Amino acid sequence: MHHICKTTVLPYSAAQIFALIEDIRTYPQFLPWCGRTRIIQAKDEEVVAEITISHGAFGKSFTTRNRYQRPKLAEMRLVNGPFRFLEGLWQLEPDARGTKVTLDMRFEFASRLMGAFLEPIFKHAAETMVQRFAQRARVVYGQPDVLEVQKPDDGAPSGQAKR
Repeated sequence: MHHICKTTVLPYSAAQIFALIEDIRTYPQFLPWCGRTRIIQAKDEEVVAEITISHGAFGKSFTTRNRYQRPKLAEMRLVNGPFRFLEGLWQLEPDARGTKVTLDMRFEFASRLMGAFLEPIFKHAAETMVQRFAQRARVVYGQPDVLEVQKPDDGAPSGQAKR
């Protein structure tokens, strides 16, 4: 089983990031591996959706049940598809610089043949998903007016040398 966990801090509110996560219909616009999406059922705190992984002329669909605790958590669980196991959790936490975003995914394909073909595509997709959502946030919400200051390696405040 594969486990991928990615965390970053984005200079946007949790509500803004959460809005992107739950807007499944727009995934094909910014996730290169996503050929199409279809909402099967939508309730206030839960959505069942079908997503098609595309690579060239090949496409394979899977269905997930997504449960939301706005704007903190989005939990994804496999309903059906080419996986033996698929589970994902988005966690959004307030941070002094914006929102700490964590995506924790676990997956395993149902067959070796399917895994041999789709595993590299899906693994890359999972590893770059947080980055793709960060890029989408910049497109949708614009570049924030926040300048992140990093300390130099010597530990002195930015712009000052350690004496």
